[in-house]
Amino acid sequence: MQSYEFRIFGAGGGLSLIFHSCHVSDTAAIRRARAFAGTASFEVWRDLERLMPKPVYPSVAEVMAAEPARDAKTRLYDFKLSSARHPPLLFAAALTTDEQATDHARRLLKRHPEMSEAEIWRGMTLIRQV
Repeated sequence: MQSYEFRIFGAGGGLSLIFHSCHVSDTAAIRRARAFAGTASFEVWRDLERLMPKPVYPSVAEVMAAEPARDAKTRLYDFKLSSARHPPLLFAAALTTDEQATDHARRLLKRHPEMSEAEIWRGMTLIRQV
């Protein structure tokens, strides 16, 4: 079973509810979210991938698969999202360049609008702040 996040939006378009649950497949999760949301708009997330509605930007895996494999080595980046009013959120991703990490941090900030800034770390080194 995999963990999913449902985001239900209110009539005004603002985030109304975040719901976490486990399902055996993406299809089962989307079906449950649709039943749970009723007529409200909603999103379904598995890890960092938005399943419903389909994202307008490619996933990190798609970007990495589309790029030519010239001596590109993936590096593990850590992302710390912070806000004055919320506890920090931590994420990790394997990417090949600092620019990809910056784009990834911006997508994380869009996904978590309550957070105001992101730090990008590689090992014990702060790479960039977004």
